[in-house]
Amino acid sequence: MIDCLAEVRFGIIFDHLGFVPVVEPCGSKGPDFSISRGHLTMLVEVSRFVPMNPGPPEVGDNALLVQYGDPKRDIQKGLRKIAGKFRQLADAMSALALWNDDDAVEDLEIQEAVRQVSALPDRPSSLQFVLLGSCWTRPGFDLVCFPLEPMDARVQPLVDDLRMVRLAEVYSAAEAKGQGSAV
Repeated sequence: MIDCLAEVRFGIIFDHLGFVPVVEPCGSKGPDFSISRGHLTMLVEVSRFVPMNPGPPEVGDNALLVQYGDPKRDIQKGLRKIAGKFRQLADAMSALALWNDDDAVEDLEIQEAVRQVSALPDRPSSLQFVLLGSCWTRPGFDLVCFPLEPMDARVQPLVDDLRMVRLAEVYSAAEAKGQGSAV
C-alpha cells in the first residue's frame, strides 16, 4: 500500500505542474504513468526505497560527529533500483521517479548511482532523468532531479519546474482542488 502512495505523490506533483497524468498507459507491466503538457509526452516509472538499514544515529551530548551509513552499500542499492527499472521503460521518452523512505540512503549516493547508470551499456537512451523525492525538506526545494545526457531539450523546462517544487504547496493545492470539486 505504501508503494501506491509514492505513485499518488508523483501523480499529484505532475498534475500540479500542469501535466495530464495517465495511469498505466502501457498496461500493468509497463511504466506507471504517461504525462503530457504542451508538446511534451513522457513515460514515468515510479519506485520506492524501502527502509532497510538504520538511519542517522541519535547524537549524544559529547559527540561532535557521529559516523553513520554505508555509502558504497547505498550507491549499489541505488544502482540496482535504477537499473532494475530499465525493462519497464519503453523506447519512448521516459523518466524514473524514486521516493526515498530509507533514511540511510542520501541524495549524494543516488547522484553517484545515476552517474554510474549513465555509463551502463544497457541504459535506455530514452531515459531522460531520475527524480528523487522524500519526506526531507531542503532549503528552497523538496525534489532532486538528476538529468542524464543526452537530454532532449524539450525536457529541460520540466526539470526546472521539478527542481522548484515545494511539496507542502503541492499537497495544499491538491487538497483545495479536491474540496473545490466536491462543492
